[in-house]
Amino acid sequence: MSRHITDDDRRLFIRTYFNMIDDAVKTARIHMGDEQGRRPEIVDFMFGHIEHLAKFGQRFTWPDPAKLAQAAQQDPALQKLLKRASKPTPIRASRADKGGTQ
Repeated sequence: MSRHITDDDRRLFIRTYFNMIDDAVKTARIHMGDEQGRRPEIVDFMFGHIEHLAKFGQRFTWPDPAKLAQAAQQDPALQKLLKRASKPTPIRASRADKGGTQ
């Protein structure tokens, strides 16, 4: 079964890898130090795990920002929203009449 991977899927994969790396760093920090109960072998394992995740994560392609911008320009709903947001509101207009001060 072949599935087309969307930009949202890629973002989710990347976010998952960042979360896994963050969790590994937190685990390594817990086991660092000379206090009783600290386990240096866990720290070593976490560093190896982080290296593996980083290497494997480099295989993912980041979403293309130019492609996303082009899609946004062609989205009529987004263009309508931007047009509406750019119109002066009564609050903006009244502040402009008073010189922009409150």
